[in-house]
Amino acid sequence: MKRNFAFILAGFCLGFLCLWGERPRPRAVLVPVIPQPTPLPASRPTEVRLQPWSWADIENADYAKLASNLRQVECPEATIQGILYARITRQYYQLMLGNPMSKYWEPPEERKKRNQYLANLRRQKEKLLESLGLHSGKSQSPPVSAPGPFSPEKMQQIAQITQQYPKKILPMEPTPEEYQEAFDNRRARLQYLAQYLTPDELTQYRLTEDSNLSVVTKLLRVINATPAEIKNCAFAFDFSPASVSNGSFAPEAAQALQAGLGDQRYAELLAAFAPANVQFSEFVMQTDVTPEEITQLQQLRQQNLDSAAMLNAVNQLLGPQLAQRYANLVPNH
Repeated sequence: MKRNFAFILAGFCLGFLCLWGERPRPRAVLVPVIPQPTPLPASRPTEVRLQPWSWADIENADYAKLASNLRQVECPEATIQGILYARITRQYYQLMLGNPMSKYWEPPEERKKRNQYLANLRRQKEKLLESLGLHSGKSQSPPVSAPGPFSPEKMQQIAQITQQYPKKILPMEPTPEEYQEAFDNRRARLQYLAQYLTPDELTQYRLTEDSNLSVVTKLLRVINATPAEIKNCAFAFDFSPASVSNGSFAPEAAQALQAGLGDQRYAELLAAFAPANVQFSEFVMQTDVTPEEITQLQQLRQQNLDSAAMLNAVNQLLGPQLAQRYANLVPNH
C-alpha cells in the first residue's frame, strides 16, 4: 500500500515537472539605444568692433583730401565747409601779414612790390576757395548760422540773402574797390533783412553776425572806452574804412563815432591817432594789454622819461616780451 502511494506521488511530481517545462516563456524585447548628441561648446556673444580712428588719420595738408577724409567719417557737410573756410582764411591771413608800421615809413618801391604780392595772394585764395566749392556766386557759401530766437523761415531768409550777397573777407590792406564791394553787399543784406526781421532782431543780427564790431572794439581800446560807448559806436565802420586820413575818419564813420562818444571823447580818440600818438595807439590795438595797463602806460608817457627809464618801467609793468614789442613799435616812446 505504502509502495503504491510512493509510485503515485512520484508520477504526480514527474507530470508536474513536465507541465512546468512546457509553459510559455517571456520573449526578450529589444529596446533601441538612442545615441545621445555630443554637447556643443557654449557659444560666445559676437563682438562688434568699430574701426578706431583719430584726428591724425583725418588730418591732411591737402584741403581736398582733408574734405574727403572728413566725409568718410560722416562729418556733416556744413562742418566740413566751416573747417576748410576757417583754415584757408587763417592761412592767407598769416601770409598777408606784413610790417604793421610799413604805411608810415615804407619806401614807395617797396610798397608797390608788397601790394603786388598781396594782390597775388588774394587771387590765389579766391581760386582755392572756388576749387573747393566755398566761394560765393559760382558755388556754395560758408554755412550761415543765424543767432538769436529766429524762426526757421527767418533763418532761411538770412541764408538766402547771404548767398546772394556774400560776406567778404578783406585783406590787410584792401583796395577801394574791395572795400566798396564789401560795404555794398552788407548794405544789400541789411536792407533785405529789414523786411523780415523786427528792429530788435536786426540789431542783434548785426551785432553778432554782420558788423565790424570787433574793429570798433579794438580801435576804441586806445581811449579805454566803456562797454556802453562801444555799443553806441558798434556800427561806425559797417560802411566806412576804419582808418584815419588827414586827422579824421571817413565822414560816415566820423558822424557815428562822434554821436556814440560825444564831442569830448571823440576829440580824445582823434588825439590818440595824431602823429605824436599813433605809434602808441598801434601798440595798444595789437596787444592784449588791459585797460589798467593802458592807463599806466599813458601816465608813464606823460612823465617824459628818457628811453632807458621808459623801457625799464614798461618792462616792470608788462614783462620783457611786451616791453621789447613796445620798443619796436613805439621808438619815440
